[in-house]
Amino acid sequence: MKLALGATTLACLLLLAASTLAGGGLRTKVESRTSNGAVASASSDLGSVTPNGRYVAFSSDADNLPGTAGGTIEQVYLRDRKTGKVKLASRANNGDPADGSSEDASVSANGRKVVFESEAGNLPGGILGVDQVYVRDLKADRTKLVSRTSGGEPADDESFDGSISAKGRFAVFESNATNLPGALVSGDLQSYIHDLKRGRTKLISRTTGGAPADADSQNASISEDGRIVTFESQADNLPGAHGNGDYQAYRRDVKTGRTKLVSKTSAGVPADGDSFDIQISDTGRYITFTSYALNLPGAVSGFDQVYLHDRKTGKTKLVSRTSGGDPAAGGFSENGSPSTDGRFVAFESDATNLPGNGFTQIYLRDLKRGRTTLISRDNAGEAALEGADTPRNRVLAKKASVVFFDAVGDNMPGIDNQVYSRGPLR
Repeated sequence: MKLALGATTLACLLLLAASTLAGGGLRTKVESRTSNGAVASASSDLGSVTPNGRYVAFSSDADNLPGTAGGTIEQVYLRDRKTGKVKLASRANNGDPADGSSEDASVSANGRKVVFESEAGNLPGGILGVDQVYVRDLKADRTKLVSRTSGGEPADDESFDGSISAKGRFAVFESNATNLPGALVSGDLQSYIHDLKRGRTKLISRTTGGAPADADSQNASISEDGRIVTFESQADNLPGAHGNGDYQAYRRDVKTGRTKLVSKTSAGVPADGDSFDIQISDTGRYITFTSYALNLPGAVSGFDQVYLHDRKTGKTKLVSRTSGGDPAAGGFSENGSPSTDGRFVAFESDATNLPGNGFTQIYLRDLKRGRTTLISRDNAGEAALEGADTPRNRVLAKKASVVFFDAVGDNMPGIDNQVYSRGPLR
């Protein structure tokens, strides 16, 4: 379940796999800026960051950013942190800004392609007020529809939550469209992968035998090469299903066609409670998920925890814990985001035994050293006064040494809800 913070806040972290946080010298800076350096004039939400930390994709309804319509329509942007330039990604092929709200950006590793969802009517295949998923090729200056059939027809119902592979060839999304493969009569969501090179759309939420998942499946994330896709599902015909409407977390190997359970104990026993918020590392080896299960390590009745599953070893470890090793308690812990090598995991929590101020904050768990560090803080080291939240999109983490997040609080630089970076990590 997602936590409501009064104002929608998103946060994400770009983690250096071989780094630890230095106690001093860390700075928090506003990243949601115009090309001339001015802070966005209204709320901005982080989408994702490239592995080297150069490009930041975000959405905003600020009226001092390009393509805004009086600050009434949220648009998607890509900021080059090296040059300071900000480009509008949510735009039609004639150059006009999207005429409907656009959000949830995911950027390819080289910063060339941005996937986003939009309810605009002036984008390819768009119907005003109906969400579709798109990709903007900033080099080719073209916008293409992602949520489409292999024959090129737009999805005939809502499509959401797009994410893109590292090289920008594959994009995943979810949809309840009836003209996409495996569509359910119930109208529940299914998860899909679209090959941008070949124009083909395939069903991801399916059994190893090929049958479509028989209930809601959503929140797909994709590995760097596009081979492994993770998703969560209520389906009864997938492995480890509870049969009671709870979600389980899964991974699909696109090459072999196998679907396997992720939300399980190290001994292979399915989690006995609702499991969701699944995210995959860029290599596809490490997968995080959130669960209420009581048969997973560190379970606290009534509260969810964040876990890391290693596909190679089969081990499932508790992430949401104090530096002393105690499980997070007295609050919810959700939305884990793993680093490339699985050493670091970012997560959000309002647990009372973690440092903070009673609001949901962002933490970084170093599984090697057993340390949990508060990330969403100002330059004086104080927690964001109104809390923070993590994004859905996977965040790649290889060479950058900066943490990116989005939080709310009068103690944070800028106004309203902005995108920030904090670093350097050493």
